Amino acid sequence: MINSPANTLRLTLVVFCCVLLVACTSIQVAEPARIPWSNHDIVGLTMTLVDPNSIEWMHFNGSGMASVSYGSDKDNVVGVAYNWRLVNGRLRLFDANDKIYDELTLISRDNVILVVRKRSGKIAKYRIIRLELKPGQHAKFSR
Repeated sequence: MINSPANTLRLTLVVFCCVLLVACTSIQVAEPARIPWSNHDIVGLTMTLVDPNSIEWMHFNGSGMASVSYGSDKDNVVGVAYNWRLVNGRLRLFDANDKIYDELTLISRDNVILVVRKRSGKIAKYRIIRLELKPGQHAKFSR
């Protein structure tokens, strides 16, 4: 019999297995970064976004804090403090509630430029800058 309960059960089982197989193969697992960040790369790093319309400046200290200023050339620039941690070779920035603000996957680096993939998938280029501020002196943004 074609419509027997046993055949219906077999067909249901085959459909279920196919759906399960497709679901398992489409799940994206966060793989370790190909060029992993290290604490040595991050502690003391100060970088600024290379973008004519956006301002983003980041400084990372050795106690896991990141000072971040961002905005655009037409709007106000906002300064925020985040926590940073390395996770699978990626640099993650967290807010005070431990929610991920952004994740930076290192694509390339030389002595002047860092290229990263942001959590959104956008590729961003940062200029590595050195700031040696004296007490009472303020950072100046440059393009």
